[in-house]
Amino acid sequence: MRISQAREAARQWVMEQASRVSGFYGAYAAGSTNWLPDDVEQTTTSDLDIVVVVEGQN
Repeated sequence: MRISQAREAARQWVMEQASRVSGFYGAYAAGSTNWLPDDVEQTTTSDLDIVVVVEGQN
């Protein structure tokens, strides 16, 4: 899977799942994949980290 495809899958997951969490404020990609070009193949041992931000004290 190319990095661009992984990013799109993550975006879809955020829209369909994470955005339903109570207090959802936003989400962003974190980690080493942020520095990779869209056309690079993602290795099978790598993941794409997504941070989900929710409202609250912490």
